[in-house]
Amino acid sequence: MPANQALEKLNRTYELHLQRGFRPISYRGGRYSSGEVTHGFLLDHRFVVDSSVCPFATWPDEGAPNYYQHSLRPTVIASNAADGHQLCRIPLTRLFTRRPFQFWNSVHHIIETSPLSKLRLIGIMERINLVRRIWLNFETESTEAMLWVVRHAHRLNLPYLCFTVHSSSLSVGPSPYARTAEQVDRILNGVERVLAELAADPRFQPATLAEIGTHFLDQNENQQHTNNNLDASTT
Repeated sequence: MPANQALEKLNRTYELHLQRGFRPISYRGGRYSSGEVTHGFLLDHRFVVDSSVCPFATWPDEGAPNYYQHSLRPTVIASNAADGHQLCRIPLTRLFTRRPFQFWNSVHHIIETSPLSKLRLIGIMERINLVRRIWLNFETESTEAMLWVVRHAHRLNLPYLCFTVHSSSLSVGPSPYARTAEQVDRILNGVERVLAELAADPRFQPATLAEIGTHFLDQNENQQHTNNNLDASTT
């Protein structure tokens, strides 16, 4: 949508939160959409996190975001203002069961965008356990696949696990993922099983998006200080 319309929508939604006693500091765009206009708004309003990035994903719709080349690693966007406020982009956890992720992403992309797609090679690769793409999405992903990611997260060197689910899918209603009570039960059962697995592993700690973002921003600042000190010592 045009920039002025997007800003009007963002400002109105933000004001509604403030009127109800909330000051949001983490953000996820509808349909995972985010860009320069949104980032400018988030920086101006001192948000800590934008969690709209869906790694290795793209959509055919006009104006849709393209995260095809985006990895799972957090990135930092700095404000041009004097205070230098920073916004941490925390991608959702969407990955491949083998590294390097970017290589398998390229393989999938070639298959999906060429006549090879008719051979159903992606399904074959999954069935023979060669490689599979998994998204920590309680609506669309199988619980067993998400549990696999939890159990192999440290081997895959994942910096965090970031899940997604629409609140509208947690009760029967207009959500396409929750039209019936059975569909809602499937989602909630998946949530319970995955959270139980995480709770049983002491290597995991629960955290909000803002807490994760603050952690990585602190890490980034410490690394910059270290680099500056090394540069000064070299000089």
